[in-house]
Amino acid sequence: MTSYRKPLNEYAKHFISKLYALLVEYEKTHSVDESVAFLQNYLDQRGLTYDQFIDRLSLGKSVANVTAMNLDYKKYLNSHVIFKARYIDTVKNGKKKIAVQNKHDCELGRWLDTVQNESFANTPAWRNILKNHEQTHTLMEQYIHGASTGASEAMLETYLKQADDCTEALFNSLIEVIDNSEE
Repeated sequence: MTSYRKPLNEYAKHFISKLYALLVEYEKTHSVDESVAFLQNYLDQRGLTYDQFIDRLSLGKSVANVTAMNLDYKKYLNSHVIFKARYIDTVKNGKKKIAVQNKHDCELGRWLDTVQNESFANTPAWRNILKNHEQTHTLMEQYIHGASTGASEAMLETYLKQADDCTEALFNSLIEVIDNSEE
């Protein structure tokens, strides 16, 4: 086993100091076992192991906001990949009348609506998420409309490429929100 060490970043120092003070205060009225359980519960609420917790801190990534930490962005990414593939297959199978799922009806859209009052919903990254989510759905609508009205293959491919770009930007911004959100 090899160990690599580097200086602790300011974010980690600040966060660990606050957490340590909280634990010291908790231990004044609780047993050591209860304090360990308190820390484990803290990690469990964020869906992190102790090693993941330390790794995130060492990289300067947030561990504070429970709502952001519990977001399963891979699930939402997969649902958008499936969303797009379903419409492409439907078009390829010749169906012309297709209604694209509204941005508020997809899983990610519903989650975005439920967390709009969270502190991280006031950030530029959050605004990018909303913009790119809406644009992804709009581009798929344009793809469907173009396919039903005889648009060229090049135009249809442009819609799909732009939808991919918006989806990538959306999920990059979502990761940024997770990594930088504070309580």
